[in-house]
This record gives sequence, C-alpha cells and structure tokens, in this order.
Amino acid sequence: KDTYGMSISDFILEKRIEKAKELLRTTDYTSKRIAEMIGYSDNRYFYVVFKKNSKYFTVLKFRTKL
Repeated sequence: KDTYGMSISDFILEKRIEKAKELLRTTDYTSKRIAEMIGYSDNRYFYVVFKKNSKYFTVLKFRTKL
C-alpha cells in the first residue's frame, strides 16, 4: 500500500479498467468479450464496475466518445 498509495485490490481494479479502456479504443471486441479478457465472468458486473471507475461513462458511451 505504501508503494502505490492504494490496496492491492484497488491497484488490480485500476489496471483492469485501464486495459478495458485500451481494448475499447483499439478493438471491435464486444464488451462481453472484453469483460472476459480482463477477468470478469459476469459482464453485467463488469458494466457496473466500469461505470463506477470511468467517471460514470457506460461502456457504450465510452466507446462512442472516442
């Protein structure tokens, strides 16, 4: 926690969301596929986590804002 200023679970969450954003920007994978690729078996939960950690952008809104 001292090294990164956050817990390991918060660090992992941040990295997952960063990877999801990268995949949304650079691929045409479905959001369900992206959720699976970053470790979420439940794509609905991924949507909730993404929205909460992306300034309240939904996956679709994030992709269309590019």
